[in-house]
Amino acid sequence: LHLPRGLGVGQEGWPGRCRRGTKMAVSIPLEVGSPMTIAPTLTLTQAAQRSWDVVVAGSGPAGAMAARECARMGMSVLLLDKSSFPRWKVCGSCLNAVATSTLAAVGLGPLPERLGAIPLRRLHLAAGNRVASINLPGGVALSRVALDAALVHAAIESDVDFLPETRVIWSAHSRTTNGVTCLRDGRQAEVTSSIVLAATGLGTKLGSKQAPFVTTSASGSRVGAATVAHRAPSFYSPETIYMGCGSGGYVGLVRLEDGSLGIAAAIDPRAVKHERGVGSAATRIHDEAGMPTVPALRDCGWFGTAPLTRHTPTPGGHRLLVLGDAAGYVEPFTGDGIAWALASGVAVAPLARRAIRKWDPSIVDEWTALHRRIVDRRRFACRAVTKLLRHPTLTRATIRLLSHLPQIAAPLVEWLNRPFAKMEVYRP
Repeated sequence: LHLPRGLGVGQEGWPGRCRRGTKMAVSIPLEVGSPMTIAPTLTLTQAAQRSWDVVVAGSGPAGAMAARECARMGMSVLLLDKSSFPRWKVCGSCLNAVATSTLAAVGLGPLPERLGAIPLRRLHLAAGNRVASINLPGGVALSRVALDAALVHAAIESDVDFLPETRVIWSAHSRTTNGVTCLRDGRQAEVTSSIVLAATGLGTKLGSKQAPFVTTSASGSRVGAATVAHRAPSFYSPETIYMGCGSGGYVGLVRLEDGSLGIAAAIDPRAVKHERGVGSAATRIHDEAGMPTVPALRDCGWFGTAPLTRHTPTPGGHRLLVLGDAAGYVEPFTGDGIAWALASGVAVAPLARRAIRKWDPSIVDEWTALHRRIVDRRRFACRAVTKLLRHPTLTRATIRLLSHLPQIAAPLVEWLNRPFAKMEVYRP
């Protein structure tokens, strides 16, 4: 891995500090719940030989869910991703009660249990050797390796065509069609559709500066990082989310379906630079919180993200709708990120069907308003919580109060886990 001078943060990179050209050996924890590799359902040539109703760029929870729902409504759908599946992603590996209720609403309720997901009962908060325990009203711990692959399988079972290991670049469009340029195995082809759904994740824009939507990162945004520990103290028991808060960010830990410990963090880039690496910064936060040491935490193979808090003023363009993390993001709290992604995937499908029948520019405005109505209030609550976590003194005082009166957090926790309202779900 070659990193530029200073802090290097990429969509799938490791934040760190090093001299230009320094080579670093890293290990990527792909073992967690790894299913079999998902084969493409067609070739690039076959994909380019027809015109699709919908092309979905990005096969994470938002993209896979959107593809599945569009196909269930009778649309022809091509789902693309730059990676092969299964693949590992930076995430806290938690689905809250909102996420599981969304899965249930579209007929995928049994999926987490089938994958061996661990029920979540408690949130254990720690800062400055102060500890509080808060009851959770549902949710599960499940690795993204297993979840994302299962959602892609569910999309394929609903007659979605899938083409992995394909780079997608924004292409020219006409009044009646949209298009993307696909690159795979050294070959290039133009794929056309009535509408493109961009679920390309944090900080990406269909691989082109000409893509018709703008995403900007917020000043002072933290970066995300994650890893998996296969050896950890028995203190970290299943059914509990452990969150340690420190001056440079916060670190969350949860037992996954194979018994390993999933670790995710939101860290100030300045802390990464000061500690000369993500592992050292996460260890410092973990130790400040007073939580039991996880062996080799400093030296685990860490996976990083672009800045977490991002804004997309208009999530769309001509025959294009943007969803998931690409449509804007804030630092999540306990499983909210996946819930937002799944909900946006469900909500965009009816608009996509209308757009195919007759495109109208007002559809972009309607999607902007719908997206904000579904997720923005939840994001406001997460933003308020994460702002609190940026003040160590207030964080310690809050945790001390919650240790004596945990019930005062119940209304907020219940509201954050309330199912999304006003979301149209297809009923066959």
